[in-house]
Amino acid sequence: MINERTKEIMVIGDIMIDCYYYGKVSRLSPESSAPIFEKKGKSYKLGGAGKVVSYLKNANQKVAVASIVGKDENGDKIISLLNQLECNNMVIQSDLRKTTLKERYYDTYNRTVFRVDDESNEEIDLLSEKQLIDSFIEKIGRFSVIIVSDYGKGVLTDRILSTIIDKARSYDIKVIVDPKGTKFERYIGSYLIKPNLKELYDLTGINVTSVEDIIYAAKVLMEKCKTNYVLVTEGEHGMTLVGNNKVHHFNSNAENVCDVTGAGDAVISYLSIGLLNGLSIEKAVYIANSAAGVKVKLHGDEDITIYDVKKQLAVKDSQSKIVSLNELLEDIKPVRDRKIVFTNGCFDLFHLGHLKCLEEASHLGDILIIAINSDESIKKLKGNNRPIIDEKHRARMLSMLPFVDYIVLFNDENLLNIIKLIKPDVLVKGGDYSVDEIVGHQFIEENDGVTVCIPVVEGVSTTKIIKKIQSLSNTVDE
Repeated sequence: MINERTKEIMVIGDIMIDCYYYGKVSRLSPESSAPIFEKKGKSYKLGGAGKVVSYLKNANQKVAVASIVGKDENGDKIISLLNQLECNNMVIQSDLRKTTLKERYYDTYNRTVFRVDDESNEEIDLLSEKQLIDSFIEKIGRFSVIIVSDYGKGVLTDRILSTIIDKARSYDIKVIVDPKGTKFERYIGSYLIKPNLKELYDLTGINVTSVEDIIYAAKVLMEKCKTNYVLVTEGEHGMTLVGNNKVHHFNSNAENVCDVTGAGDAVISYLSIGLLNGLSIEKAVYIANSAAGVKVKLHGDEDITIYDVKKQLAVKDSQSKIVSLNELLEDIKPVRDRKIVFTNGCFDLFHLGHLKCLEEASHLGDILIIAINSDESIKKLKGNNRPIIDEKHRARMLSMLPFVDYIVLFNDENLLNIIKLIKPDVLVKGGDYSVDEIVGHQFIEENDGVTVCIPVVEGVSTTKIIKKIQSLSNTVDE
């Protein structure tokens, strides 16, 4: 599972501001036959290393961020967006630097019409370099993983990189690098380097036209940089992890690719989260690969959340849907704009009536949460002979339904408290209840939600199934 940690992930690198313009192209200019973009709206997002920060915060991680931006309007926007994310903000604004701005123009079909970059690539001044190093050294003991997000815009000087990597090694902190350029020596001593195919060529000078080429070039880079691992991202072909006596290829999870913008940032974010939580390198890359598969399905201005990634992982591991209440509350924080549906029950001897109710409930919103009674609470409700199926097996069976997103166990006396904490938009029960009998209906209505009773399947119930089994058993005995 992906859980929140008390220590921080440090992100250091080139932070930019991304501006997304939305409009339409319906005619050409009579002056030059160029398309005319009719602007309808715009939004601002963190770009570059800032996108990594956004992904980490959407995964409920504690994040520190360090960079140098301009003391200008776009730099102010970056500071404001970082403060909204409640990061440990170590970003310095400098009069001697211009903040990089990338403007993307999307048509009504969410296709990129064109992009405009306004940036400076020169290295930061010596004073800014010293300030950034001093700030990093002062707080290094707080970090568990350090992400170096190098976009080649001048923030990550050779001195800054060597200081980060050397200090991190002395504190036994893993440094994960998203590289840029041809100077491999800048990354010597890091824990893992994550190049794409072009970056792998830039760093090694080796043409990669086959799987064997990729593995060979990755081993060369690993040897040159004295790093533990090289993870090569290969677009639609997935990614390959290379380490000492270890090669593991991960097929792409991408389907219906919409936009590859930010996919690499998703990989390095979720790879770092996995390592932070003590997962093996293979398991961490597996999660990172799933995160990339989620991101490429979205438009460039859409951020992935931990909910999206867990949903993707649940396709292959449905048991990941079974969570504690605290995990559930953390997961739904970044997706409160989606409609949450909640229902509860014993689900002992799962039958057609249960299935119909849950399937219809899933159509009432975007996220379906099921709270199931613990074994202890069922005994209080129905007697010592129940449940017939224990709570672990009941939860596991429900987790295998593709339209179910989360399952949480509860004791009968705290159901209302759970509903108040989750604050669902829709509360659902079977039609054998009236609205007034449903726990939590008043709270839901007071908070602009709705309570829905779904008609039961006539003649089907757990009690009737038990009685039929008992009668058959008695007949056999006679």
